Amino acid sequence: MENVSVSKGIFPMRGNYFIGGKGKRVKNKFFTNELSYKAYKKAWNVIENVAEEINVNMFKQILSDLQNYIGEIRDNRRDDITSEIPTAILLTGINLPDHDENTDVKKTHCTFRLLEAWYFEKCDINTPLVIIIPDFESFNSTILRDFILVLSCYAKTMKFVLVFGVATTLHAIHRSLSYDVTSKLRVQVFHTPTQMKSLSDVLEGTVLSGKTPFKLTGSAFKLLTDIFLFYDFSVDNFLQGFKLCMDLHFHGNNYTSLCCERENIPVQINKLTIDDLNELKKLPSINNYLRKEFNDKCENIHDEEFKNIIIKLLNDYHDSMSGFYPILKCFHYLTYSLPGFRDCAVIDPDGETQSDNLTVKSKCQ
Repeated sequence: MENVSVSKGIFPMRGNYFIGGKGKRVKNKFFTNELSYKAYKKAWNVIENVAEEINVNMFKQILSDLQNYIGEIRDNRRDDITSEIPTAILLTGINLPDHDENTDVKKTHCTFRLLEAWYFEKCDINTPLVIIIPDFESFNSTILRDFILVLSCYAKTMKFVLVFGVATTLHAIHRSLSYDVTSKLRVQVFHTPTQMKSLSDVLEGTVLSGKTPFKLTGSAFKLLTDIFLFYDFSVDNFLQGFKLCMDLHFHGNNYTSLCCERENIPVQINKLTIDDLNELKKLPSINNYLRKEFNDKCENIHDEEFKNIIIKLLNDYHDSMSGFYPILKCFHYLTYSLPGFRDCAVIDPDGETQSDNLTVKSKCQ
């Protein structure tokens, strides 16, 4: 047998691609013009806008409370200043979206003498300097301890306000800082709404309000709530899971564009092609309905007649859903205080969202 020699090598070829270079982003205009994509985008925008509005209102309230707190410190007389540093502890909870601002400061400017000189030159004597530490748990406790002790030395000449963002509990402060440090702080605690409250508000403003025609099945909804309750407590992850369900529902089927507001149904159904209508007829629920109502004549239904049938069915669906939510709330009002139901509250009689057990929503599907 002859010996065979195999040589391996790398042969460079001239091309347009460079390692580390950014690839071109190709936008599929055809896909974005699909009826199903437009319907998906419109339905998702409703949910996204409600979630963003709730998030903005939540932070607006937090900022308002902090502003009032800092305003009270500013209005205090200079004679009332002690070595204690006013400290706002903001219990944010886990997975709260970050709203931090990054600024570039040279290290040579980070001295207290320069800060004091700048303060006397630029600031009013009653203006407090607000120092924000957004992620308290990840901050080095030794550095923070020394920093607070130095601040206390300058507290009689400058007004300081510390703001700690704490994701867990108030005990994190005592675990990280010793008594000689915490004794230098005059603490005021602020609470943000819990993740369960935030999720309940989002669901109340979207799924349980009838603002979006898209509805999850009970099993899919229960899966998302179970992941939220027992895994990550992340409202954002819940919404991303909800978005994935919407994408799977709308993708590739133009007849899903009928998942829209009542007034848009006639317009949307007239945009469907013959192939789209045939695909719609093949759906098990539609096929069974046609066979039940028209027996063997279901194959001979004209397209216009079929469109009118679908419009009627969808209008009946919207009528049913418009009455479903008020009845659900009335039913809850009558049963929420009964044994075994109180932990499953969605909305209490005063309209406040309850969130002890979100899985009740999946049971109501």
